Amino acid sequence: MRTVPKREKIHYDVDLFEENSPSPDALADCDFGLLMLPKKLIQTEVRICSHSIVVVGASDTGIAAIEKLAMDKGLIFNNLTLVSAVFEDCTEVSLGHKKVKVEERQINNFGRKKYGLNISLNRVRATLVGINSNDRKIILRDGSELPYDLLVLTTGKQYSGLVDNPIRGVEGLAFSEIVNDISEGDGIFVRSNNINALGFIQQLLERKIKPSQITLAYENDLEEIFDLGDINKERKLTNGPELDKVAARVRNEMRKLGVTLLENVEEYEIIKRDGKNISSVCVGDTEYECKHLVDMTKKSVSKTVFKALNDACLVYDGALVIDSTFSTSNENIMAAGPMTKYQRRLYADDWVHEKFNSIDVGRATAELIVDRVLGRVPKPDVSVPVFKAPVVTSCKLVGGRHYLSCKATYFDRLADGMKQGQARWLVTSNDECDSRIHLNPFGIVNGMIFVSREPLNVENIIRIFGLHEKYLKDLVSRFDEELIPCLYEHITSPFFAVISHDRFKDLVHQLEDLIPLGNDEIKPGTCKELTEKYSEEIDRTILNFIKDNKQLLPMYHLP
Repeated sequence: MRTVPKREKIHYDVDLFEENSPSPDALADCDFGLLMLPKKLIQTEVRICSHSIVVVGASDTGIAAIEKLAMDKGLIFNNLTLVSAVFEDCTEVSLGHKKVKVEERQINNFGRKKYGLNISLNRVRATLVGINSNDRKIILRDGSELPYDLLVLTTGKQYSGLVDNPIRGVEGLAFSEIVNDISEGDGIFVRSNNINALGFIQQLLERKIKPSQITLAYENDLEEIFDLGDINKERKLTNGPELDKVAARVRNEMRKLGVTLLENVEEYEIIKRDGKNISSVCVGDTEYECKHLVDMTKKSVSKTVFKALNDACLVYDGALVIDSTFSTSNENIMAAGPMTKYQRRLYADDWVHEKFNSIDVGRATAELIVDRVLGRVPKPDVSVPVFKAPVVTSCKLVGGRHYLSCKATYFDRLADGMKQGQARWLVTSNDECDSRIHLNPFGIVNGMIFVSREPLNVENIIRIFGLHEKYLKDLVSRFDEELIPCLYEHITSPFFAVISHDRFKDLVHQLEDLIPLGNDEIKPGTCKELTEKYSEEIDRTILNFIKDNKQLLPMYHLP
């Protein structure tokens, strides 16, 4: 029996398509696992892997690695374990004799709640406190031990959260503890340099914390928070000429609500009452009363995990050190995600996992695990892997507007300055939505930002990343002719139903393979020749795609 991979979520405007929309059964969320045995796989060789593979940390990286392993077509892992104190489908957890609510994620809270892995995975709700590398066992907080053949660490990093408090982090269980610790009238001072703080404050407001209690201090301008920037920080990649409009909307919303916003706060002084409890924070000549100070400027590994790594004699240099195969100094322990960095001899500080898409990193980790199991142990290389999936940030801003950004993980350094200058931002703004789409010199979408009053179809928008603007209904020519008043409405129109399909990029790859064409073969008249030669084959390929996916694309007529 094979585990059936779950489909990615697709958003449809059911009211618009009416009887032509997919059936409700095809659009339902999957919160269960499914096994089946297709005829074509009956005689396919399948290997059973009994190695005990333990993944510690239910982060995006850890979940992606687990999913990739559980859905592998050639291997069946019957001893796969995920260890975490809290899982994303947990609504509450027991702490001693009381139950504490686990809040939803503030950042990227989409598409990751239901995994359908309950048939392929052992879940252990516990906290790692030690690693016995000699006996290949991990030690849990309750004193029990869990043996492993291969240990994968994906615990990630967390913000410091409340200062002078043992609770770390600002999301999930930590957020519930923060809210429970706040009394009416208590001031909250939040220090940050990123957009996560806006999602944190909005969640505080939704939990009935009064806006007058909250002070937000940014180390930089609010405009810089919305700037996608360059991964190597060699140049600023601004979000078009109207970047200040996006920041101005947030400032106005915070001003209306009564939240105090401070910008360009480089230094501050903590004033404690009786030398123990925080009573206020002094910024310049102004003193702000607060009982709680939340630090969201920098993420770090939790003290418990750090102690476990240190006691296990794993090399730690500001982060857990790994080689190009994600192996630590212990050959039986791998690590991936933001908690890691590459060996210094690789000179790869600009290519650490923290700067890439965590799901992409998790899937690459799973591929390396499969290579180990099959005996194809890769040798450490002097180059490190590069991941091409976009870095996605989605949250609800202060005031209730929905924010989404997708940015490329790296940018090509083109020697031709004129060609580099052909990259451009397409910008539209109205009261309902601010939209920005960036195209590289070749017309490929490699950056997007949307700030909308209504919830965004996040999964559909992400699939547009990496497509040529011609697939997007001649996006550039229509924009230049002023036929697109709102970019978001354009890319979510009924025309884009097939482009938003989760397998549309597979169709794009089929069309690319259909026409074998090298760069040196392009000449005047090539486009016309290819159209005459391959038009029937292209039409046949597209029709076959719509036919194979008819359940999710009933709005298209088949001849």
